[in-house]
Amino acid sequence: MNFAEGPLLGVAERVAHGLSCYPDPRPIPYMINPYGPVAYYLFAGVVKIFGVNLTAPRIFVGAATIWCAVVISLLVRHWTGSVKVGVAFGSLFLTMPAVLQWIAMFRVDLIGLAFALTGLLFFVTSNRWFTSVPFFVAAFFCKFTFVAAPTACVIYFLSKKDWRKSIGFAGLWAGLAGVAFFACQRLTQGWFAFHTILASSVHPFAMEVWVEWTLDELNYALVPFLLTIALFFRRGPRDFASLPFIYVVLASLSTILRGKLGADSNYYLEWEAALCICLGVKYGQLKTGKADSDVVRAFVPFFLGCWILAVTHWINLDNDASLRASRAECREAYQFVSDHHDNRILTENVGALVLSGAPPVVFEPFLWGREVLDGKWSDSEVLDLIRSRSLPLILVDRNVERAKSDSYPNLWPREVLESIEQNYALVGGFKCKDANYVYAPQPSLKLLSK
Repeated sequence: MNFAEGPLLGVAERVAHGLSCYPDPRPIPYMINPYGPVAYYLFAGVVKIFGVNLTAPRIFVGAATIWCAVVISLLVRHWTGSVKVGVAFGSLFLTMPAVLQWIAMFRVDLIGLAFALTGLLFFVTSNRWFTSVPFFVAAFFCKFTFVAAPTACVIYFLSKKDWRKSIGFAGLWAGLAGVAFFACQRLTQGWFAFHTILASSVHPFAMEVWVEWTLDELNYALVPFLLTIALFFRRGPRDFASLPFIYVVLASLSTILRGKLGADSNYYLEWEAALCICLGVKYGQLKTGKADSDVVRAFVPFFLGCWILAVTHWINLDNDASLRASRAECREAYQFVSDHHDNRILTENVGALVLSGAPPVVFEPFLWGREVLDGKWSDSEVLDLIRSRSLPLILVDRNVERAKSDSYPNLWPREVLESIEQNYALVGGFKCKDANYVYAPQPSLKLLSK
């Protein structure tokens, strides 16, 4: 369902067989793995138990999402004293727009969020604040964007003028993260930093992209966002030093990474979790406030209920037809790849290669393409394979001729697209994301029946 699921499955399979998730990326197949090792090893465990498939890891992500909702419930209950309010706003998280889009996808974000929220739960419910730090470090080593929660804890200590705990927390987090980083560097012969930091640093960033997509996300999440703001400002500045408020502000700031090329709405997941926590806490206070009428107390659940009906209808039903259409023939496409799995195949649908056991040429086309376009890597080996027509198949999402003239950033460098056009012929295709067009070496002896 998502471009990055195939590479993730391939890495999980490697790790399940005892191989490194951060190998030397330079020989074919070109492999760049941008996430931390925690999620890779968890997914490897799933693959080791259930085999190489996409279903089990997706269910694992779904379970992690439900755990996020449970932790949000526990946090809201801790701050409000109400089990019902906690359950309500934990459940609200499962209806948030980004969550609805990512809950069934094999990605690392919701795994990292589960660790971050668990760390927050330990921080607020235990007298031993240091027990939360390993969870925050685990979240960070799922994906390096998960820094809002531990930073919120440090700032919260500072707001209480508890300098000793603030410094101790920051020092312990940095110390554990530093030890883990250097251990990964040593175990991977220095390739860990390249995969997780250097390879992502070449992605261009545009502030206008962040603004555009954030406004689009607000179209979906406008009601809980406005209710959170209204309830916080209703009580004045005394709530601005609270941990929920600090967390939602920092989670909001972290969404700025949505402005880099290749980012998606998964960068709003932590922000949505923080919104649910804040809104739940403020509603709990509203519910118990003696100065508030029953009409005021009913205002929040009424508008949230209307919003939930609207947003779930829009995302789950209106988008369902286009989603199904873009995957209508993936079963046939995957079988077609499996029938040709004895040779290397160049494709954007890496999942089809991993499931069939076919050896890929490029394991992560987007990241490999950025390295080539940035001038750090050469595409000569891939060009040689294309020009010598050594690849039996090339499967791509968009027609090569149209992709060359498209203003949207391509996965492949222009020279690769031109070589495909000159040496390969379009022989068919499938209604399957990232495998819509199938190219075979010229002259093609047999067209696909499709």
